[in-house]
Amino acid sequence: MSTRHPLSIHHAIPGRLRLGVEPLRGKAAAAERVAAAMRALPGVREVRVNAPAACLVVTYDPKITHEDLLGRLGGVAELFRWGIHEVECPPPSRPASAAPHPPPRAALAVLSTASRVNAASHALASGRVDLKLVVPGLLAGYGLLRLVSGRAGPTPHWIVFLMYGFDAFAVLNQAVIRRFIAASPGVPVE
Repeated sequence: MSTRHPLSIHHAIPGRLRLGVEPLRGKAAAAERVAAAMRALPGVREVRVNAPAACLVVTYDPKITHEDLLGRLGGVAELFRWGIHEVECPPPSRPASAAPHPPPRAALAVLSTASRVNAASHALASGRVDLKLVVPGLLAGYGLLRLVSGRAGPTPHWIVFLMYGFDAFAVLNQAVIRRFIAASPGVPVE
């Protein structure tokens, strides 16, 4: 006999819970009956079934606490019929109100390097070059070059480079764009 608990929490965030229900593995009809019983619980919005993976995904009202939802699930008779009398559940790994993890060291290193390269480009070009303009310009320029030359290759389609260039420009230059719009006469600012 397996030592695995018949029901365990695989993933939990406010409003969504993924349960592993081992006795229902490969039993689609039984899993659907359990899901139907769970859907009838107050606050449960949706229950999806993946019988081959022995998995149920419960979408519920995020105002309901994790513990309250598990208490409600404990009252589902269909689960009890499958030998599930309790839920083995560590609480979610991080409460929703907890601060997010700091960025990984690699991301901090990339940001630091980009900042140093930007400062060096400013120094070399007497403040006339900014990576916030150069990088989007290079992406869009490469896309236009591929469009005009008709060159195809292992890289994405030309329109993808144009979109990346535009998106990068819009994201990197939000403050400048807002100031420009605010300075434009007759344009309402939200």
